[in-house]
Amino acid sequence: MRRLLRWLTANWALKLTSLALATLFWVSYTTEPSAEIGLAVPLVFNDIPHTLEISGDVPSQALIRLRGRSVLLRRLTSADVNLSIDLSHSSAGDSSINFEPSDVLVPFGVRVVRITPREVHLKLVDRQPASSPR
Repeated sequence: MRRLLRWLTANWALKLTSLALATLFWVSYTTEPSAEIGLAVPLVFNDIPHTLEISGDVPSQALIRLRGRSVLLRRLTSADVNLSIDLSHSSAGDSSINFEPSDVLVPFGVRVVRITPREVHLKLVDRQPASSPR
């Protein structure tokens, strides 16, 4: 017990200074105002089966509302945010894909508030073989 007490009280000025600096950094980090921005992010369709293709009108981008520290959001571009749709298990026909905030990849410290549109309707059709010119 005496050894523990000696260890805790050794270099007390240095330990108190480090505690004060850590508290100062924590207060400056948590008091920074949060902000919210909207970014137009392209929709990326991944792993489309080779026998299928997307038919009809499909939105090419989604509006993502993001919230976070203003310093982070000022540097953020649409290239830093990713909304990809995995179609590897899709089959021919109509399908609806609902977006959840967890589907959007964002940098640490940024949170997804809203996705517009919330749902995308796709029509997948069988791919027609390319006809060879005669």
